[in-house]
Amino acid sequence: MAFSGQPPRTVPDDTAVPAHLAINEPRQRRSREAWRRVLEAGIALVERDGYEGFTITALSEASGINPRAIYERAASKDALFLAVYEHKMAQMVEQRDQLMAATTEPGITPTETVRRAVHAVLRLFTDDAAFLRAVMAVAPRHPIVYERGRRHIAVLGDLFAGALEGIAPDPRPLAARLAFRTVYAMAVLRTVQGPDFLAPALGFDEELAHLSEVVERYLQVSTPMID
Repeated sequence: MAFSGQPPRTVPDDTAVPAHLAINEPRQRRSREAWRRVLEAGIALVERDGYEGFTITALSEASGINPRAIYERAASKDALFLAVYEHKMAQMVEQRDQLMAATTEPGITPTETVRRAVHAVLRLFTDDAAFLRAVMAVAPRHPIVYERGRRHIAVLGDLFAGALEGIAPDPRPLAARLAFRTVYAMAVLRTVQGPDFLAPALGFDEELAHLSEVVERYLQVSTPMID
């Protein structure tokens, strides 16, 4: 998928993982299926109970996998949390790419391009608010999760800016990226504090309309009138 003629960046896997955080990846099909159950159960646990409730015992009960088998794959809670995080982020990357692809659909107006780009960011954070809220809480204590999260957001910012740079007459080279910062900040606020934290409280569609208008005005985007 390309935006503004450039392929989207991926998150480089160059953050060194210490031995105590490394995963002993399964090779047999049955083992891979069992490990996937562990990872999926881990996502649900993080969403429900946060990092504090994310324990080997709870994960074993939720996945039906013996604790010893889990320890054979991950030597510590932090190693397991990192594996669950990466598993969930792989799912979110697929959703991200699908949402951002909608911004390049032929024939849509600049206004609609803005709306779809803003929608992509808000949708990602809204759909996985519980998981992301837990990750944001623990990331400052988990440097690798923090760094990889930062890089995922950098890629999302690249895609957002790439979708809008071609339609914005604003000559400032960083204008589209600064617009992303505004949308990202509001998405994070809604994730951490909830949509009712600020007054007036806005539903998803209202927030989408508001932020789309903010970005349009900031980038001086306008849809030509049709006779």
